[in-house]
Amino acid sequence: MKLSKKYKDRFVYAGKQVTNIVAKTQDFLKEIIELQNKCSKKKYIVVEDSLTLLSSKKNGFVDTAMLYKYEKQIRQAGGTVIVIHHLNKSGVFADSQQIENYADYTYLVERNEFNNCILLKPRKASRFDIQQKAYKTEDRKIIDEIDFSMANISLSESNFVKIIVDLLADGEINQSEIMRYLKQSSFFTKYSVGEKKVITWLEKWAKEGKWNFEQRTSEKNAKVYYISQTEKLAKLPNNDKKEI
Repeated sequence: MKLSKKYKDRFVYAGKQVTNIVAKTQDFLKEIIELQNKCSKKKYIVVEDSLTLLSSKKNGFVDTAMLYKYEKQIRQAGGTVIVIHHLNKSGVFADSQQIENYADYTYLVERNEFNNCILLKPRKASRFDIQQKAYKTEDRKIIDEIDFSMANISLSESNFVKIIVDLLADGEINQSEIMRYLKQSSFFTKYSVGEKKVITWLEKWAKEGKWNFEQRTSEKNAKVYYISQTEKLAKLPNNDKKEI
């Protein structure tokens, strides 16, 4: 809204009738090409979120000859075009082949409702590698970038990780003791999770570096989980580290 107020002449309201709006959009894109060619030190970014504003239709389908004609020229001139396209009701990225063919990079953007996070999942990479990203939100605003692996999980798995980290803060514990604790705390019934899933999570987050484990032959091949002293120190306040 702030941008639309500041640059009124750069925003066109299509309204309910879209007559000639495609022609207006194409003229606007041509202007951007001219600006980008004249101002090589500046990088123009065009954000598009509606194919109907970019190209007319032939027999009910988008005219692909017109679609991205000028966007390609903007990119060649050094500018950037960001295309936003939604999933359909079935959760499928439909009518998108032209977008994927045109784009250098694509992300699937998802929202994790239970932990108020926005997830960016790479789907297509071109010249450079693109990384998965996660952002914490509050009141519909991004407030911080957070660890993707922790954000891209269910409520039950998130709480499981917190529980195990708290348990291991007091010292090492074997797998049988972990299972016993989870049963006593009603974790399995509360989150409808079975023991096999918990074992999978224990191994998964050991690989992710949340904790360590070793299988000890001296203890009947029991799997013992622990957090290393270095990791414990990293989580302590500076004053506590000095005392240790």
